[in-house]
Amino acid sequence: MPTAGRDELEQLGHFFALKDACRFFPRPNGGHVSVKSIFRWAHTGVRGVKLRTIRLGGQVCTAESWVREFIQAMNVGRVDVGSEIAPSTRESDRRACVNSELDEAGF
Repeated sequence: MPTAGRDELEQLGHFFALKDACRFFPRPNGGHVSVKSIFRWAHTGVRGVKLRTIRLGGQVCTAESWVREFIQAMNVGRVDVGSEIAPSTRESDRRACVNSELDEAGF
């Protein structure tokens, strides 16, 4: 786990138990990711990115800014599928385009 300098710790402010980081990772069904996943992301990481932590009083903790950094690093290079599809390239529009091209070709 990476360590943080004193100045950085003072800027981070509020730390919370790693198990409480689940609230930052909602699931589509209204739940949250499991605590096991959070601990795995901190210990092993995902695609080379680890959730930063600090040990305070025998408890593994993180900060909101570290959670945000982790989320941002996990989304580098990813594209929001909904934003990539222009309205003219939706399935119904594609079918209409294909049908008009087939009509023009005589099929």
